[in-house]
Order: sequence, then C-alpha cells, then structure tokens
Amino acid sequence: MNAILNDLLNPSWWISVVVAGFIVNLLSSYTKPGIDKVWSEFSATRRKKLEEETAEFQQEIKKLLDEPSKIYDVKLDVIYYNIRAIIHMLVILAGFITSSFVFNALSQNSETEKLMVGVVSLLPLFLSFYSYYWLMKYLNRSKYSLSLIRAYASHKKEAINKNDIIH
Repeated sequence: MNAILNDLLNPSWWISVVVAGFIVNLLSSYTKPGIDKVWSEFSATRRKKLEEETAEFQQEIKKLLDEPSKIYDVKLDVIYYNIRAIIHMLVILAGFITSSFVFNALSQNSETEKLMVGVVSLLPLFLSFYSYYWLMKYLNRSKYSLSLIRAYASHKKEAINKNDIIH
C-alpha cells in the first residue's frame, strides 16, 4: 500500500503516465485512417460508414466551391479551434503544476495528512484529463477544417488549370 501511495504522490509518475497517454493518443490519430481502410475491406458496416464520411466531406467541398465566401468561415473555425486547444493545454499545464506543488508540500506531513491532501490534489489532475479530452476534440475539428481548406484549394487550382487549357 505504501508503494502505491508513494507512486501517487510522485509527480514524475503522473507526468510519465500522461506523456505515455499523449504519445499513444497521437499515434492512434495517425494510424486510425489506415486501420479504417483495412477494416472496411472486411466489414460492410465500416465500409458504409467510411463511404458516408467521404460523401459528407465531398458535399462540404461542393458547398465551398458553390459559395466561396464560406471558406472564410472555415478558416475562422480553424482559428477558433486552435485557440480553444491552446486554452485547454494551458489548463492541463496549470493542473499538473498545481498538483505537483501540492504533492511536494506533502513531504513533511504525516501519512494520513498526505493521503487526505493527496486525494484533494487529484482534482486538478482530473480537470487536466477532462481538458485533454476537449483538446483532442478541438484538434480533430481543426484538422477536419484544414482538410476542407486544402481540398477546396486543390479543387480551385484544378478548375483554374482546366480554364487555362480550354482558352
């Protein structure tokens, strides 16, 4: 029991767990599209969902091509999502700093006081994990909006090249 308590009170343990979780989440965001493509070959339901997502994305691009002024809304969305992501990163950092100060302050206290204050000091860590959830959501939305902007630009460039060839 003392070993578990010592681990919970050790800021380096918390930081290493969060760093490992962040790396796993980052890797999963890059490997998910490839896994989806492979999985869609074997699963009809997944294939249908992937086709629906692709059709929805193409529909969004068509809307942007039909009304070019909407691209500014998408660009503002990217800025908004990135600002929100930065805010959540700062909340995460503040939660870890707060928790580490509380953990360090506990070093001179008795075991029961350490446990009581240690449990209370976990609240900023839970807030940090909650902010991490929202951080990932905002980054995914931003990534989607950036994909729309890139696709819009490439479609626009293709249209300009076709007009140059015709004339």
